[in-house]
Formats: sequence, structure tokens, C-alpha cells
Amino acid sequence: MANNDEYQQVLDLEPVMRSWAVRFAGRRQLTDDLLQETFLRTWQGWHSFRQGSDLRGWCYTVMRNVWIDWQRRPGTDLVSAAGDAWDLDERSAPTVPYYQEINPVSLVAEAAESVPPAFLQVLLALDVYGESRAAIAQRLGIAEGTVSSRAHRARAILRVRLADLIAQHLETEHPPPDAEGVPVTIG
Repeated sequence: MANNDEYQQVLDLEPVMRSWAVRFAGRRQLTDDLLQETFLRTWQGWHSFRQGSDLRGWCYTVMRNVWIDWQRRPGTDLVSAAGDAWDLDERSAPTVPYYQEINPVSLVAEAAESVPPAFLQVLLALDVYGESRAAIAQRLGIAEGTVSSRAHRARAILRVRLADLIAQHLETEHPPPDAEGVPVTIG
């Protein structure tokens, strides 16, 4: 265990760690729980921290491991565990979570159509087929940096297009309610 002076370094990272927890959990109550569990585990595991190494990286790894442990727990529903998963009244909240209604394969296929072929070719070779950047660069006759750039741009295009497609799906499947709580259909 750490003494209070040593552990103050971890406590000073609280704002950074809170932003990580928000990225993992997304919900206020779950974020607070994740942060608290991370502080507890860093306190208990302080003996395994090598002085002089990257404290932020170590704390991030501890938090990531806590999150993974929570994900692996049988019967854990992290959305329900958050308590405030829907900031809407009951009438406007969908009965089935949106992610269970969306076919990810068809969405990704549709989004991939918006990626230029040269970028998509690199992305598939890198992320789907697991080729190395060097092998892709050699096969296509381009620089490794170009491979990285094309993969990055392809992912960015996919990310934006997938967000648009999901938003469109939610608008058509779960239209926003009017003042009386009756769903309004769009279009």
C-alpha cells in the first residue's frame, strides 16, 4: 500500500481519470463507480507500480482492466447499472435498446460504400485481413505513411457515415415525442 504522500500523485490525476471514465462508461453514476473502483485498485496495487515509470499510463491500464472485468461479469447490464441510462421520460424511451434493433453488418456495408476505393482497399487489408503496413505498402507500391494516412481517413469517413446512418435509423424508428408524449413521425 502507498503512503499518503506517494498516493497524492494519483489523486492529482483525478480530472484526467474522470475524463477517461466518462469515455468508458458514458453515464454519470457508472463513471463515478468506475473512478472509485479505479482509485481503490490503484491504492491496493500501489506496490506493483514501478517508481519512475509512467503513472498516467499505469492508472489508465488499471481503469481499463476494471472496465473489462465489469464487462466480463456474468449477467452484468452496464446500461441498466448506470441508473440514469435514459434522460427521457418513460413514454419516449424505446422499449428495446437501439443497438439491438440495428443490423451492424448492413450498416457497415452501407457506410463502406462512401469510402473511396483506394482508402477502403487499405483499410480492409489492414483491419480485416491483418496485413502489416509494410506488406500493404509493398504490394500497392506506396509509402507506409500513405498506408497509415489512407487507413486513418477511411476510418474517419466510416465513423461519420455510421453516425449519420444510426441517427437516421433512430429518427425513423423512434421519432421524438410531441408535447403530449405522442411520437411524431418524420417524413
